[in-house]
Amino acid sequence: MPMEKPSAMVDQSKFPLAWGSELEVCPAVGLVHELCQVQAPSPCSTESMAALFKALGDERRLQIVRMVAARPDICACHLLEAFDMSQPTLSHHMKLLCASGALVGRKQGKWMHYSVNPQAADALRSFAKELL
Repeated sequence: MPMEKPSAMVDQSKFPLAWGSELEVCPAVGLVHELCQVQAPSPCSTESMAALFKALGDERRLQIVRMVAARPDICACHLLEAFDMSQPTLSHHMKLLCASGALVGRKQGKWMHYSVNPQAADALRSFAKELL
C-alpha cells in the first residue's frame, strides 16, 4: 500500500467532513485549510453545540476566538505572531475551531483568514438565553 503524503494524513473519524478529499496545507504557515471551508453541521443540534463547547473549552482556543472576534478576517500569520505557540500547535487549534463551526476560514492567496461563524455565535447566544 503506498504511503500517503503527510499533508493528507488526518484521523478521518474525528473530522468526517473531510472524507474522500485530500487536505491542502497552506505553504506559508502550514495550516490545514480545507476543514475550514466545509459546512459544519447545523449549530442548533445538541451534537453541534457539544462540539462547539468542547472546542471553546480550551483556554488557548478561547483566546484565539476572542482575538478573531476583535479582528474579523484576521490572517493566520497575525494569530501566530500574537500567541506564544508553535505553528503546528496553532494549526491544531484552528483545525478544531473550524471543524466545530466556531470559526470560518477563507484562503486569500497563500494565507488563511479567519472570522467568527455568525451562526455559531447566534447559537451560543440562544443557548445562554435559555439558561437565564
